[in-house]
Amino acid sequence: MSAKPDGCRAGVGSDCETHAAAVHAITERLHKEVEARPDKDRCQATLNATTAIDEQYDQYFTQLCATVPDTARDAATTQKFNTCSGLYTSIITGAGDLRDNLRPSEWSRARAG
Repeated sequence: MSAKPDGCRAGVGSDCETHAAAVHAITERLHKEVEARPDKDRCQATLNATTAIDEQYDQYFTQLCATVPDTARDAATTQKFNTCSGLYTSIITGAGDLRDNLRPSEWSRARAG
């Protein structure tokens, strides 16, 4: 899950957006599953992490990161590249950290959908 696709070198472009969307779908499903649990209060860290990933993905998507070139020619493009690259890294890292802190059965259920 955390490995970048071949066409995703710098956190921008359509391959990166597709990868971020797939990760977001998993964490969104996990969030819904945790919300439905009777003991969800014990899982506040998981809820917080999935909410953060949701927010980062929303920012990534609204920044149109799939359209940002990986070689910038001006200051505005460079700034957008840095923003998108940082958001992508946060999404993937956050999901990896979340996976590492869950029991294997929880993550497997979330991935299976």
